[in-house]
Amino acid sequence: MSLFPRQRSRRVTVDELLARTTGDDVVPDNAVRHRLDPRARPDGGREKRDVLRRCAAAAAVVAAVCLTAFAATSKPTPTGSVAAAPPLSEEPAISEPPASVFTGTAPAPSPSPSPSPSTSAPATPSASVPAPPPATPAPQPHRAPATTSAAPAPKPVVVSCTVRFTITDSWPGGFTASVGITNTGSSAVSPWTLTWTFTAGQQVTHGWDGEYTQSGDRVTVHPASYNPTIAASTTTNIGFNGSYSGTNPAPVGFTLNGTRCGRSS
Repeated sequence: MSLFPRQRSRRVTVDELLARTTGDDVVPDNAVRHRLDPRARPDGGREKRDVLRRCAAAAAVVAAVCLTAFAATSKPTPTGSVAAAPPLSEEPAISEPPASVFTGTAPAPSPSPSPSPSTSAPATPSASVPAPPPATPAPQPHRAPATTSAAPAPKPVVVSCTVRFTITDSWPGGFTASVGITNTGSSAVSPWTLTWTFTAGQQVTHGWDGEYTQSGDRVTVHPASYNPTIAASTTTNIGFNGSYSGTNPAPVGFTLNGTRCGRSS
C-alpha cells in the first residue's frame, strides 16, 4: 500500500481548458474550440475520407504496375526467334556454336592439289635444324699467268765533257776556286757526279752549288737540289774555298759520271 493514493487521470475537455485559462465558463467564439479540437470541425470526417481515397488509389496504381510487369516477364518465348536467357550463375556460360543444317545434297569436296616437293617440306623443330655448311667457291678455270715483257734497259748516256779550273782568289794558306763543267755530248746528264784529285795536300774547307766530300786527296761533288741536270752543250759552275801549305798546284783527274773530262782554259 502506497503512501500516496493513486489518482485516476481523466481527459480534460476543451471547455474545461478554456475555463481554466480564461476563467469564463462560456466561449463566445467557436473558432477557438475548432482550432483546439479537430474533431469539432465540421469537415474533419471529410478529410479522413479523402486521405483514405488517395491511399486506395495509390495502392491500385502500384498493383496495376506490378501485374503489368509480371505479365510482360511471363510471356512465352516464340520457338526459334529469341534464345532463352542463360541462368544466372557466377561463372559465365559457354555457348556452343549451333550445328549447321544442310538442305539437299552436299557438294562433293574438290580434290586438294598435292604439295610440290620444291615448295613444301616437312616441318622440323627449329632447334634441331643444323647450321648450313659453308659455301664452297666454285672452281675457277685454270688461267696461265700473264707474261709481261721486260722493259728494255735504258741505254747508257754517252758522256762527253770538259772542265775549267780557275783560282779566283788566294791568300797565305788559303784560296778560292771556281770549277766550270761543260756537257759536250748530245744528251743531258742527270744526275751528275764530278771527281778530282789534289796533288799537294790541299783541303776543301767550304763549297757551294754542290755537296762536297773529300777522302785523302780525292774530292767528290754531287749536285745540289736545284741543279741536278747538265743539259747538252751547257755549262754548270760550282766553287769552293780551300787550304794549302807550301805550293797550290791545280788538281788533276777530273771525271764526270766516271768519264774523264778534258781540260779547258
